[in-house]
Amino acid sequence: MRATLRRGLCTASQLSHVDGALPKMVDVGAKGETRRSAIAEVAVRFPPDIYAGIFGEGQALEAAAGPKGPILATSTIAAVQAAKKTSDLIPFCHPLPLERCDVQYERLSPDPNPGVRIQVTAACSGKTGVEMEALTAASVGAHAKPLTLTQTPNPNPNPNPNLNLNPNPNPNPQPQPTNPNP
Repeated sequence: MRATLRRGLCTASQLSHVDGALPKMVDVGAKGETRRSAIAEVAVRFPPDIYAGIFGEGQALEAAAGPKGPILATSTIAAVQAAKKTSDLIPFCHPLPLERCDVQYERLSPDPNPGVRIQVTAACSGKTGVEMEALTAASVGAHAKPLTLTQTPNPNPNPNPNLNLNPNPNPNPQPQPTNPNP
């Protein structure tokens, strides 16, 4: 995953969230409410053999599944949840009543490696933009996808056969009579 920021350097006096040397939250109280939307996208590329094993040729992207379940469904849930929690994750980000968070997927050409493009559209009616929600959703959705592939289930829950994880050596214990007079 790669993000590119193409802006020149600026001084602290040019930043809206900096007052002198200290950060601040921008006051949007005087702004009028308008319909706002933003689109963010991210590309996730895989080694060809891993991509083929997950998203095989001719297979619908939505059908891709890993050891933890459907990959794109997990990515979508993570992206939407991240968009809804952006103000908890990003300092000075105003909480917004999101009205839309749409996550779309598209196959990428195999040059240099095959992959999937995640595009998130976020929208709301509010006093400030939803760019951070769209960016956060795309980023978290992209990270959730590889994470669903990294942990495979352990076929042997007890990797050391000499270690007895069962404190009771008898698998079918029977009640033992008790002696009331020891």
